[in-house]
Amino acid sequence: MSVLISSEEEISSPGVLSQETIEKMGAEVERLTKLKARRLKEIFMKKRLELEEICKTAHIEPDAITAPEQTNEMIDSGMLDPSELLAN
Repeated sequence: MSVLISSEEEISSPGVLSQETIEKMGAEVERLTKLKARRLKEIFMKKRLELEEICKTAHIEPDAITAPEQTNEMIDSGMLDPSELLAN
C-alpha cells in the first residue's frame, strides 16, 4: 500500500495509478470504515454500561430507545452513524 504514503505530486499525473491500485485503495478504505464502526460500537457499549450503572445507582430506568440490541441493528443497517451516536 505504498500509495498511501505517496505525495500528491507522485500520484496526480495521468496514468500513474493502475486500476488494481485503485481497487486496493478502495478495499482498504472499506476495511478501515468497518474497523471504525466496530470500534465505535465497542465504545458505545462501554458508555452504555456506564450509563446503566449510573441509572441503577440513581434508581432510574435507562432510556429503552438506546437499548444495545436496537442500537446495534441500526448501526449495522446504516440507519445510524456511530460517530453521531457518541456525539449525542
